[in-house]
Amino acid sequence: MTRKFSNPQHRLKNFLLIAVTLVGIASCKDDDDEIITPVPDHNIDFFASSQLIGEHAGEQIVKLTLDKPAAIDGTIKIKVAAGNPGRLTTTPAAEDGIINLPIAKDQLEIEFKVLPVNNTAVDGDETITFTLLEASKGFKLGVNKKNDIIVEDDDAVLKAHFLLNVGSIRENRNEGMDVVIVLSDFPAPNATLSVAFESASAIYGTDFITEPAAVNGKIPLTTIAGNDYVSFHLTPINDNLINGDQRVRFTLEGTDSRIEPGDLKNMDLDIMDDESFSVYHVEDIRSLYDDENIILDDMIVVATVTSFGNVEQNTLYIEDETGGIAIRLLFQHNFSRGDRLKINLGYGLLKESNGVLTVTQVSEAEKIGISVLSYKQMTLAQLVSSQEDLEGRMIQVEGNLTFPEADGVKTMEGDRTVTDGTNTMLVRTFGHASFNGELVPGGNMMVRGIMTEVNGTFILYPQVFADDVVSD
Repeated sequence: MTRKFSNPQHRLKNFLLIAVTLVGIASCKDDDDEIITPVPDHNIDFFASSQLIGEHAGEQIVKLTLDKPAAIDGTIKIKVAAGNPGRLTTTPAAEDGIINLPIAKDQLEIEFKVLPVNNTAVDGDETITFTLLEASKGFKLGVNKKNDIIVEDDDAVLKAHFLLNVGSIRENRNEGMDVVIVLSDFPAPNATLSVAFESASAIYGTDFITEPAAVNGKIPLTTIAGNDYVSFHLTPINDNLINGDQRVRFTLEGTDSRIEPGDLKNMDLDIMDDESFSVYHVEDIRSLYDDENIILDDMIVVATVTSFGNVEQNTLYIEDETGGIAIRLLFQHNFSRGDRLKINLGYGLLKESNGVLTVTQVSEAEKIGISVLSYKQMTLAQLVSSQEDLEGRMIQVEGNLTFPEADGVKTMEGDRTVTDGTNTMLVRTFGHASFNGELVPGGNMMVRGIMTEVNGTFILYPQVFADDVVSD
């Protein structure tokens, strides 16, 4: 058998073909490796390092930011740390102190919600710290890894103090009195405090009672929504014995963490014996005036009501044999003109009101009889030249007086001038007076009423038109 050898050129051609094929295969493999590229990391930070929110603020948003839109989906874990975790809730809720947040592709901001718990306890501010703990592949934690949420307590401790630190009441004042405790702000409803009391002689249930009733020597009080004060009602018990005045000291005590006593935490109340008392006169009260001042001592005056409606609202005029004065009561009354009253002007405010000396804040007055009214009679010339203190007195001015404004059209409402031809004074009628629509009368007249003097001008207030503005 004859052996044949291949052509050398043919063998070289085959070798080259195989080499080219191998190189091609290798080249294809390198191209595939370049398509699978690693995903760059995304930095995640809290938008803020701290947030202050009131516990009443409602739901708030906490933001996280990415340095560029997410290329892929992912997740991030946030650790929650707080001394009192009950002060705040989150959405989504934390599980074992960890919040898991999803990250969606193309997302640039992530957020979750927090809700402070609005309680009524005075428990101070609370800081809840949120810390970026871990991120899934393709994301990494940035520089601002923490956000402190500070929940600000809105239940500050309120101060309570008595409106007045002294007071008095006659033992026969059956309607009693309210003792007011002022609060520094509007507290939550149903906050509590109590008032303790002590006395060397007065006995609870024998000499006085309260509403609410005392329990173990203390009066429990509860706040009401919308009120910045609380009060209790004290009623003295009249024993019909001459046993002198009795003093009770009331002291505020805190029973609730939301309220504490302030500086004015004591009040001394005198329950005055009505069987024995000194009587002062109106002139004694008027002599005390030295600008605006409080009448600190109990001053009992027995005087007669002289006004009937044509005076300033909520004002009574009273008069005794020494003078007249205006008073304003702190309580509703049904006193009438001619009623004889026993009035305690103590702790009233003595001041000028529209030029008229007035005792305001009068808390005690009772009817003890009826008096016949009498007027001091004088001419207008005598009035103008008189050196007497006639303010608040009932004065009858006579001597052929005339009203220059009597034209058959003008009414008595307002200030109307009356003259004797030389001297003048004003006759004043308020819009709420029953006779404000009466025509200004013509002819010679006699006028009478309650006299005042303001800046040198005499002003007369008629009370009953048919009796006080009549022909002379």
